[in-house]
Amino acid sequence: MDEFDYEELEAATENFSPSRIIGKGSHGCVYKGLLKDGKLVAIKKQSLGLQKLQDNSKLDNEERILSSLPQNPYLINLLGTSKNCAKSKVLVMEHMPNGTLYDLLHVSPTPPPWPKRARVAIQVARAVQFIHEANPLIIHRDIKSANILFDSNWNAKLADFGLAVRLASEDGQQVDSTNSLSRPAGTMGYLDPYYTTPCKLSTKNDVFSFRGGVT
Repeated sequence: MDEFDYEELEAATENFSPSRIIGKGSHGCVYKGLLKDGKLVAIKKQSLGLQKLQDNSKLDNEERILSSLPQNPYLINLLGTSKNCAKSKVLVMEHMPNGTLYDLLHVSPTPPPWPKRARVAIQVARAVQFIHEANPLIIHRDIKSANILFDSNWNAKLADFGLAVRLASEDGQQVDSTNSLSRPAGTMGYLDPYYTTPCKLSTKNDVFSFRGGVT
């Protein structure tokens, strides 16, 4: 994993121009960037509010989770990180040019045929299986169609590990114990209704979200 110069990332995104925004979330925005070597990347930057609070928790967690895993064809690839003079963290991810599953299902004028939907479901299922079989195991906690991205060949990859949690075992304690990670979290509509307290966190929560995330 590389450490990027913040000035290079500013240049790559035209000083984080709004015209370069390709995604938004609770953490802030994702920008399309063109590095000096001609490589396209996605650059995840905190919102101004989180920068003022110096709250790097979600990006720190995503870096910690993804850097602990070997590369996998069904997970988004973390290329590196950077920090500005205010110590606000930035993540540099692989660029996924074909958008999200949400866009494909709900925005595209031509809904995908069932064979393509089945292929996506299988690829995401393999991503979920991979993180659940990791040691320590990982629970994503926010599987949804907006967090499933497509590469140039329309292969699906699971992204956005800002809320992910590592467990020593299925019934074990969290490896990374922080207040923000111990509380139940996720997106309404995809969130397992049984997951109401920290002690009810399990891989089953991801399986429930997966069911809604690919339909």
